This record gives sequence, C-alpha cells and structure tokens, in this order.
Amino acid sequence: IHLSARMRMYEDLVKHGVKDLLLREYGDSVIDPQDGYDVTLRYELATLPEDKDSVALKASLLKRNCFASVFEKYFKMQEAETPSEETAVVHYHEEEAMYISAKTDRVTVIFSTLFKDPDDIVIGKVFSPRV
Repeated sequence: IHLSARMRMYEDLVKHGVKDLLLREYGDSVIDPQDGYDVTLRYELATLPEDKDSVALKASLLKRNCFASVFEKYFKMQEAETPSEETAVVHYHEEEAMYISAKTDRVTVIFSTLFKDPDDIVIGKVFSPRV
C-alpha cells in the first residue's frame, strides 16, 4: 500500500527538517514520492505487525507530523536558549501563512488569517481587534 500526500506547505517545511522527522517517525516506510506528491509511505501488507491499528494511526498522522517539524525545531531552539536568527514562514493555505520565531524565553507563533465569509469577518473583528 502506498500513502502519498501533497501539501502546499511542504517546501517551506523542508527548510525546517521535515525530511529528517519523517525518517525518524516512519523509517524505511518513507520512499521517493510518487509523481505529483511531496511524500510517499509504503507499507507491505505481508510484513505488517500484528498491531495494524497502531500502523494505521501513525500513517494517519502524516500531515500532522510534517507540520510539527517546524514547531519541533523552534521549540528545541528555545529549550536550548538559542534564539532563532530568522523567522520561519510556512504558507499553509493559499493566502495564509504562519510565522514562528524562537527567543531564549519563548516561542512566538503568528497565524495570518484571511476572512472571506461576511459572518467570519464580523467574528474576526470581535475576537481579533487591532491593538
């Protein structure tokens, strides 16, 4: 079985260690991506462990684990009290991005959000007033 994923943010995540994280989490299951995809996992049905549920759960976390790579990198910087020299920019939607940076005492994450629906715009103005 091949499980492949294409993610808008994948190229941004490559700069922050996503390939190493995937190898750590999925090991030999990571293969060269199929055409049109960013990452592919291969599972041989004949050699799956008895606990197939744990394999399925781990595979289902593929996108989450990719996205986690940038957080893991910056939280490790903060833990080591090494501030980041640059702010990571991850374009997770077409017109939206996440910015993350590490200081010696904190990690700052900012999500830019574009509200298109009129109701969402009102809710955004109520809960996210400009300061």
